[in-house]
Amino acid sequence: MLEDLAVKPPDPLLKIIKMFREDPREDKIDLGVGVYRDENGMLNFSVCWVN
Repeated sequence: MLEDLAVKPPDPLLKIIKMFREDPREDKIDLGVGVYRDENGMLNFSVCWVN
């Protein structure tokens, strides 16, 4: 049964996550997760997520 499954292309989000991990810059922003931290490492929740 599994041998009949077609191989799917990699998820583009995984490429973004990999690029983020490999980027040496200190001021980078992870756009792949949807959770952002401020300069103190604290989670920054949007008002629309909290309400």
